[in-house]
Amino acid sequence: MTRRDIITLAACAAPISCGQRAENGVFIRALNLSQRDNIFILDDTLHARTLMNASVGRLMLWDEGRAAPFSIAPDGECIVWIPRNAYPSAPDYSFSRPLVAVWDGQAAWTLTFKGDRARAVTVSSKYRDLYLTAFDDATSPGRLLHLQDEQLKVSLDITSAAGNLDLSAVERLSTCSDGTMLAIGTRESLKVVDPKSGRGYFSGNGRFPALSPDGKHVAFVDQGALFIVNVVDGSRRQFLSRGTVWGVGGWSPDGELLLAAYREGLSFFKQLVVVDTASGQFANIFEMGEGDFGSRAMWIKQDLINRKPPIEDQ
Repeated sequence: MTRRDIITLAACAAPISCGQRAENGVFIRALNLSQRDNIFILDDTLHARTLMNASVGRLMLWDEGRAAPFSIAPDGECIVWIPRNAYPSAPDYSFSRPLVAVWDGQAAWTLTFKGDRARAVTVSSKYRDLYLTAFDDATSPGRLLHLQDEQLKVSLDITSAAGNLDLSAVERLSTCSDGTMLAIGTRESLKVVDPKSGRGYFSGNGRFPALSPDGKHVAFVDQGALFIVNVVDGSRRQFLSRGTVWGVGGWSPDGELLLAAYREGLSFFKQLVVVDTASGQFANIFEMGEGDFGSRAMWIKQDLINRKPPIEDQ
């Protein structure tokens, strides 16, 4: 037995609190999930990677370097995005165009709204519910819309559910598997609501809110720390407390694992880590680039990789 083996065994035998590394156990759980469900991790360059950091292809929604806002459903089986012609660099609001596109690996379609432009979007599993921030022109205060029913044809204005949040500053929307809860986040604050009743469940300071698949918890970053809050009773736990958390990615479809960008202690580099949300243990996955906050690190099913959706987004 080598010196390194002895150190590793000693570390594994020691008590572990929230934020301590437990490479083997958490990594194996994540690896088993990936292999069992054919699910991978999408990185900031839109390449899908295995837990061993091997690229298995990429998301082919746009040409290289032309990515626009998008969201992957909690089950990893559906993606929604804003096509380029609905997100121009010099907006022209004078004509109808596709606002949102949906792709589940089998079918793809666009949803068109006259005069609207979307900036943030999220979708539930099986695309039952879709939420987006929409703007009538470059200076409008914006609206929060809920699309639902068959192929998301029914549109409801739920702007009041956002309360006093500035919709033009919203950088992330996140919903749960059944679409019954919605997290709305700006760079500084967040709110979790029931979008149908408008009831607020949690609000506070923080960035990159990510709802758990069951809608009972929200993860976010506040002042370099990762928190997970129970949105029903308000209880919270802090994770990854021995370093700096830069951003939150996606929950695994089973709601047990969470991706985050983390720099531990005096390390020079951020790592994408996978956190066991029950124990607080975590494992490093791969090194991240300087400008990568981990907010696009999501779990994605194999059916969405290396295939061009059969619609035009140009």
